[in-house]
Amino acid sequence: MKNNFEPEDEEMSVRMEIEPMTGDGMGLSEHEAAGKDLSAFQLECLVRNSDNRNLVAPLREVHAALGENEKAEWATEDKRRAALALQEQWDRWLEQREQLRNEIKRGRECLEQVQKDLTLLRARLEEWPTYERICGRNPLPESMQSLLATERIEQFLPGWLRRREDQLQALIWKMEQSAKEDGVEHLL
Repeated sequence: MKNNFEPEDEEMSVRMEIEPMTGDGMGLSEHEAAGKDLSAFQLECLVRNSDNRNLVAPLREVHAALGENEKAEWATEDKRRAALALQEQWDRWLEQREQLRNEIKRGRECLEQVQKDLTLLRARLEEWPTYERICGRNPLPESMQSLLATERIEQFLPGWLRRREDQLQALIWKMEQSAKEDGVEHLL
């Protein structure tokens, strides 16, 4: 497929040539991917490009076998698919755990900031007559609106944090149980 882009300025033009990708979508030609079914090829690429410490037990075995023999054939199609599915599950869990930890950290930071803001808003509210005298308008409606909204946020965040912490604990428990079965305690 060829695509020509010709801007209005005739002195400059760009020409792109795009080759269709074959094989596993990694830019490998059909010749390079020939002779292996897609699952076996994907497995081999994943294992070769991964740190052995981040792999589930079945894939660590493949990594070791590939280290010993460049043309290592491994297991049946069902075992390959199961190993890939297990690795994908662990990758999702690890990503979800990291996301929950980040959300909890951000929620605590936000709660701390809201509490500081409330202290300032309440102090300013006490000084409303001075503001009215200097600026010529009563700040109470806006100040009260801001104070009430911030108080509602302060009430919401502790419950939100508890729910996120409960989700994180449930995920960690699930990961610990699975780790014992899958031989990946090192990922915890």
